[in-house]
Amino acid sequence: MIIPNALAESMARLGDRAGPVPDEIWDEAARHYDERGLAALMLMIATTNVCRRNVTIRPPAGAWGRPRGGNLEAATMTPPARTPQQRKADTLRRLEHDTDAWVATADPGSGTPYMVPLSFLWDGATVLIATPAASPTSRNLQATGKVRLGIGPTRDLVLIEGTVHEVTAAADIPAGLGDAFAVKTGFDPRELTDGYAYFRIRPRRLQAWREANELAGRDLMRDGDWVIR
Repeated sequence: MIIPNALAESMARLGDRAGPVPDEIWDEAARHYDERGLAALMLMIATTNVCRRNVTIRPPAGAWGRPRGGNLEAATMTPPARTPQQRKADTLRRLEHDTDAWVATADPGSGTPYMVPLSFLWDGATVLIATPAASPTSRNLQATGKVRLGIGPTRDLVLIEGTVHEVTAAADIPAGLGDAFAVKTGFDPRELTDGYAYFRIRPRRLQAWREANELAGRDLMRDGDWVIR
């Protein structure tokens, strides 16, 4: 079927371009799938992309440790772990410049997880997202007040555990904040008819790492406070 293939290709190429998945692809996918079906499709695509990435970076048999261009060290060494200060600076840069995040919530009754990609705005202390007020994400956030955000690729990940600090209807969002969100994300929920709600997320725990050598010290924020000043 053309729609899943087009959506899968666009999601797989997010790291190759600055913009999000084109609106026409989202619109066409929404014509063929309801919200639950679209969420399941995106989760399947995301999982497949992870598996494909692991396969495509695997060296050919017998190639591990083989020097490339005569540089044995470059072929076999994992990049050194960043300092805590550099890791925080890189994380802040990603929060300021990245556009989209995977947003994971859970149903308060059944505990069923729900994950969708949403655009966000970082204001230096909180993350602002917007979603239809009647969506599962909105219902879960309003019921539990808890969320996890995944930003960036698996080899340069920022993982946030946060709580809902404020919920604002699209009609009531301050003009300056709504404008800033629209400029950063490329779409304006205030112009849509679905009845969007804005959620301001306050990070409680933030982790960032690239390779296995950065797993130690990956907590950059605990209990809402930066570990590194």
